[in-house]
Amino acid sequence: MLYGLAAILLAEGIVDRVLVLCPSNTIEAGLLGKFRELAARSDLRDVLPMDAPVKAPRIINASETIVDGSLCVENYHAILETVKSSIRDSLMGRGARVAVLNDEAHHVANASGAEAKKWKEFLLNQEYGFRIVVGVSGTCYVADDYFADVVSRYSLRQAIEERFVKKVEYVAEMPQTNSPEEKWQLIYNRHQAWKKKLKPRRIRPLTIIVTRDIRGCEQVAGELKDFLGSGRNFHPKRQTIRCCR
Repeated sequence: MLYGLAAILLAEGIVDRVLVLCPSNTIEAGLLGKFRELAARSDLRDVLPMDAPVKAPRIINASETIVDGSLCVENYHAILETVKSSIRDSLMGRGARVAVLNDEAHHVANASGAEAKKWKEFLLNQEYGFRIVVGVSGTCYVADDYFADVVSRYSLRQAIEERFVKKVEYVAEMPQTNSPEEKWQLIYNRHQAWKKKLKPRRIRPLTIIVTRDIRGCEQVAGELKDFLGSGRNFHPKRQTIRCCR
């Protein structure tokens, strides 16, 4: 969606340059790889107007000068004055012809720490004068307050119904038990059942255990490893344990 929005804005001549900001180097690397893949697709270029000033954006990061026709992807730390990047020199005073797209935009509203707050200050800085600022996020809220300026929503339920993502079955919806051993057995049985059901479609099921914090994550991971290793048909080289906080 971010790439599509950037490509359309550039192809329609609404902006000359697009800056995509994200909260980590890992996300930056993932977006750069995906955007370069999309920019190389002729079928996507063919749906743009024949006279489009930009048919395929030049995908870069801020180690290069952001010139017209560029789609620059960067970790938001690149906007800090203490960090060497091309963003300030390339975009200062050009905001009216620049679109800034923010990935994981809840980081802007939920900023904590001096550096994180700089992200929002950058977007509002009149020296740049940005006219088009868009944010995307899967968690559009601050504490218990949902963002008031959400222009488009796409829920997990809708994504499941339209079969873009797998169906989610929560542990809370499974039979209740006070025995940790029985709990893990139920989860294991459910995973194996889905594995068998999805095998003809060559789809791998994914079981995710979510914990409150890192300490809880480490404790639960230990319990799960002990359960899987207690005489069951468990092959560590062929299975992945993922516990998330």
